[in-house]
Amino acid sequence: DDVVDAALRVATTGRPGPVVLCVPEDVGHAAVPDGALRRRARSGVYPQHRPAPDPEALGEAVRLIREARRPALLVVGGALASGAGREVRALAEYLRAPVTTTITGKGIMEETHRQVYGVTGSMGNPVSNQIVAEADLVLFIGCKAGQLATFGYDAPKAGVPTIHLDIDPEEIGRNFAGSVPLVADARSGVTALLRALGPERPATTWDHEDMGRRLQDWYRPLLVGMVLEVVAIRRLYGRDHLDHVLGTFGLLLFFNDAIVAEVRAPADRLRQPPRRRFKPHPPPFRRRRSTGLLPDS
Repeated sequence: DDVVDAALRVATTGRPGPVVLCVPEDVGHAAVPDGALRRRARSGVYPQHRPAPDPEALGEAVRLIREARRPALLVVGGALASGAGREVRALAEYLRAPVTTTITGKGIMEETHRQVYGVTGSMGNPVSNQIVAEADLVLFIGCKAGQLATFGYDAPKAGVPTIHLDIDPEEIGRNFAGSVPLVADARSGVTALLRALGPERPATTWDHEDMGRRLQDWYRPLLVGMVLEVVAIRRLYGRDHLDHVLGTFGLLLFFNDAIVAEVRAPADRLRQPPRRRFKPHPPPFRRRRSTGLLPDS
């Protein structure tokens, strides 16, 4: 039982991850007496510990934030694992700063929030990449600041100061030398940063209305391609096929859209066998993918 507790401790402290526990065959077949397994109180809780950042590094981070006019947040899966959603939201709204994520960070704030600009980096949208490239300070939160998240290390741009909040000290400064190191759990680190900043907000200058229009202008051509794809699917497979109807909804949902449906109709349709099957070849129209390229500098 001590080995199991040790495995759980390793998995739930620091950066979370899997632990391999090898059990010999004879041990696996052995009888276990009643009451032999004793669990420790916090062995299955994550995170078991929430370290806070060093006060000196925290002071340097506050100084950079006070001097910045276009700070941006790049939030990744470490913040989600820490349960730092409320804290990240509070920091973003306090700074009036744009929030970008990687795919693993999606959901840290609702996508409909006016300060959220979607996925950045090599898998992201070009507007989000432009925002990070235009920032004069970038806060990495729960993030390794790797190649995919930073668009091949081009966003943020060279020379732009960075604050790196991560629970793994080995990652801080690995790719962006000179980052202010906040070695901490994401939730406790952001909480400490908010307390250190105090009630007076920095004078940031982001124009969220303009950036929101840029994001919507990028999405509009994609919607045209989606409609053409839906038309092609209906022609190939039939208008009444439930799978394609639901697929149509999935393609066309956008920002604040909602669907209201009568419950019995889908249930009745689900009991009926599909009239047609998908063919092995794809539809003739494919959704256009963005390259996510940064603007020329």
